[in-house]
Amino acid sequence: PNNITVTIDNRFAGYHNAPVVDTTEALAEAVKNAKSGDIILIDDEVTMPYFIDKALTFVGISDHAVVKQSPATHIDAHYAGATLNFEKLTLVGESYQNNTQGYQKAAKEAYKNCHFVNYIMFAGDETTVTDCTFENEGQYFWTGTADEITFTNCEFNGVERAVKVCTVGNAGARTVTFNDCQFTATTKVKSAIEIDGSKGSKYVVNIN
Repeated sequence: PNNITVTIDNRFAGYHNAPVVDTTEALAEAVKNAKSGDIILIDDEVTMPYFIDKALTFVGISDHAVVKQSPATHIDAHYAGATLNFEKLTLVGESYQNNTQGYQKAAKEAYKNCHFVNYIMFAGDETTVTDCTFENEGQYFWTGTADEITFTNCEFNGVERAVKVCTVGNAGARTVTFNDCQFTATTKVKSAIEIDGSKGSKYVVNIN
């Protein structure tokens, strides 16, 4: 018999039976069929579908693995109770004028080794961002409806303000922590971190 050589692509190491998607439609089908704890591999530009009450991990396996957000407002519950984990992905948001984009009503969001482009608003009750980079022509993100956000070893590169700590749509208590983060701007129009208390919210901002 002929000898057969099998080579395992290192991109898939450790992801036994995880589906690979490269279209928005394929991602929607994979999310629909997934159960909590499952991993979905992304190999092209896709838009995240709505889903609730599941804990799913999305991992990029190529340089063109991109996840865009579906439209949302702060009163929507498109991701109620969901946990979204992102690794090795480019996350693309809207322009910064859209201040309600995000995974609204999610329980948790976690990002590792990701690259953020354009406006991002975090909406998960608990959010962690580790070893990530941010790029934007204006402000990077609003803390939005998230109650607690922790950034560790992140780089913020852009034109002006990197972070706006604020509340969208409701007053509340917010805790935002920056551990070993770097802020770089091409202009010095605004501070790296701005705290907006106009809606009556209370904030604790830790910079380590």
